Amino acid sequence: MNAHRLSLAAVGSKWGRSIARSMDTLHTGPVCAFLASARLSLWPAIVVSSLSFSYALTYDFGDALVIALNLCGISTLAFLFNDVLDHKIDEANCVHRWSMKTPIDAVLLSLSAGILVVNYALTLIYVAHGISLLLLLTAVISLLYSVLLKRVLILGNLVAAGLSICPGLLILLACRCDTNVSKSTNIDIASAFLAIGFVIFVSREIRFDEFDQVGDRLGRRLTLPMVFQRQALGTLHILLLSAAVLGLVAAVLILGHGTLIFRVSLALVAAVGLILALGVAYKSGSKTIFYKVTRVIMLLVPVLMILSV
Repeated sequence: MNAHRLSLAAVGSKWGRSIARSMDTLHTGPVCAFLASARLSLWPAIVVSSLSFSYALTYDFGDALVIALNLCGISTLAFLFNDVLDHKIDEANCVHRWSMKTPIDAVLLSLSAGILVVNYALTLIYVAHGISLLLLLTAVISLLYSVLLKRVLILGNLVAAGLSICPGLLILLACRCDTNVSKSTNIDIASAFLAIGFVIFVSREIRFDEFDQVGDRLGRRLTLPMVFQRQALGTLHILLLSAAVLGLVAAVLILGHGTLIFRVSLALVAAVGLILALGVAYKSGSKTIFYKVTRVIMLLVPVLMILSV
């Protein structure tokens, strides 16, 4: 009897160790790395931006949420695909991300693609065909960016910036193209805020290239930091960001609603806040800090638009 109990205890101990190893793998292995590379932290910005433009343009919240969920899936799959292609470049840049190294990785990537396809199929039933085509075009451009477009000088920065404003851009296009949607009086200010966001994101992408020069050279990718000196790039950033701040002030003062005192106050607070946030981001010298601060800006810009309408 004692021998039998000892045998059961040994088996139980083995199972316990096996379960512990499995849990450890779950937290520190491919699943954890996969979730980090999926960039789930970008989802709130996508949803907030989509719903903000939906509110400003009086677009259906349900349709806007469907668009946002599709864009979340597209961005996640595009980032995963990009990390698979650029794992050597990321290692050269001292960035350790998920890649296709184990069968579990293949399953996770296939599962993500499958969920996106199913979600898109359901979207075809729910939203207008024009929106579904725009979502499909966004997915194609995202994949082309990872494979080809990001390696083209300047074009890669412009495409990446364009993809970053897709949540608002798609809803704006829906309002312009869909005859069943009532035309909003806020199309002008929404277009202005999209342009402001685009300019900021162009500068942001160029700054990212400055951090990633070692890996970009390894991947034979030509970027602006490889062509121009730091002083010239600094001047370019100042011009782009100054245009964004001035555009923000003009949009709030000229196109915004409310009393003159309210618009002046909002423009002043928004301009000062944006300048301070951009100053922290660009002076940090840290890619991590730069990424986090600019991600906050991604959330604040659409909120400022809501306050303006």
